[in-house]
Amino acid sequence: MNPMIYPTSDTAALLGKPAFAPISLAAGEDMAVFAPFEVLLGSDLATHLRIAMSGPAVPADTPPTIELLAQEPNALGGDPTRIDPRTATSVGTAVALSGGLSPVAARAFFTPPYTDNVYLLTVLVDVPDTRLWLRIGNATGIARDFVWVVADKAEKTRQPWMHVEPAAVALQTVTNQTVRRELRIANRGTGDLVVDGLSPGFPDGPYETAVTPETLTIGPNSSGVLRLELAAGTQAVAPLTIAQQVDCNDPGPFGAAGHNREVALSLGVEMGGPRFRPPPDEFSPKRGPHSNDETGEPGCRVTLSGSNFDGPDLAVLFDEVDASGWIMRHSPSEIEVAVPPMTAPREVHITVRVNGLAAVSEEEFAVVPQPVVEEFEGMRFANMLDPSNTEFTILGSNFVTDVEGRVGAALSFPSVADGFIRLDILTFTNTRMRVKFPQVPNFHRFIGETGFVVVTRSDDGRGELEFFLEGL
Repeated sequence: MNPMIYPTSDTAALLGKPAFAPISLAAGEDMAVFAPFEVLLGSDLATHLRIAMSGPAVPADTPPTIELLAQEPNALGGDPTRIDPRTATSVGTAVALSGGLSPVAARAFFTPPYTDNVYLLTVLVDVPDTRLWLRIGNATGIARDFVWVVADKAEKTRQPWMHVEPAAVALQTVTNQTVRRELRIANRGTGDLVVDGLSPGFPDGPYETAVTPETLTIGPNSSGVLRLELAAGTQAVAPLTIAQQVDCNDPGPFGAAGHNREVALSLGVEMGGPRFRPPPDEFSPKRGPHSNDETGEPGCRVTLSGSNFDGPDLAVLFDEVDASGWIMRHSPSEIEVAVPPMTAPREVHITVRVNGLAAVSEEEFAVVPQPVVEEFEGMRFANMLDPSNTEFTILGSNFVTDVEGRVGAALSFPSVADGFIRLDILTFTNTRMRVKFPQVPNFHRFIGETGFVVVTRSDDGRGELEFFLEGL
């Protein structure tokens, strides 16, 4: 025989309570009337009731009050009888129920322990065809909800009763963003609730979705969380709503506020505009030279930080100057772009445009002119194979720039592997820079005609470097 889960709609109507919902009783309130229940007898001529009470655990001395009423065939019925979970705890302490004709039409007792505010009541029917009624009272100090299950075997009275909140969930976001929502699932029943996903689930689309955990087990008088996630890509998705059902082992019924497993899931993705990170993390560095339009040599490389930086029609501007052709790399959170050719010095705002939507930096980037090297002064050293600590002067213009962007502080040897020497800067003005060779291990690797530097011997036998200025 299948177990009966109460309250049914008929029980709720009898008690004046909402259908498909647990019976809610205020502190100290009893059910208005006795409610009948099916007498499902097993081979032991017993019917079993498992009663679940919601809310915090109660002390052992304050259980709910349980009353039974028995009626034998052709009798008006016996007197209501209270069954105390603290004393009637075995066949030996069972409470006798008069059925109107016989002093013992049935006997009732509880079986501890009472874990999670769940109470197992067994009724032994001594007179065949005896009918039974139940009344529950809330003896605790707060409002409680009650559910009970009747079956011919004690184990079959373990039945879940699921309730999901909220009944509608919106996964609405913008491109390249992730949105997360939670479904809180309560088990108001008498047995474990096992949840294993949603049906029919998310439709296919330009996004990634997840429902976690894959399996969620919730004990009686407990709740758990099912997490929903939608990670949007670079494309918009028109809003849509899908009726979802939480897959679980709850046998039903469903369809009302107190007992449901249906969720209206709406999702949509709008084209999201780019956003800079808050200052001072919008971009780095804060100043540097522009690119050379004639030679194509890129200037200072600026890293922009934010979100929604990836998508069709990506453009970067320094004020009104388009730098899209100078983008080195880009991702949803970063863009590396060289400062485009422009007049300098000047301070500009940086704009990122994606799909016609724009973000403008709050800070200004300082554009400085490209350093120009005109000649060297005192480029002589005693040891041609080791120029360490040799000082000389570089003459030119536009030397006063940010340290990170001061390209005049280094000499390059492109035709030699790893050919890069960074000089120590001693003093500098906008037109004059005094520098010194650092310790250079294996400097002989750089000696020779590399296309940018020629090592020669002077009349007095000392070494001399002749640089092609355009190579610096």
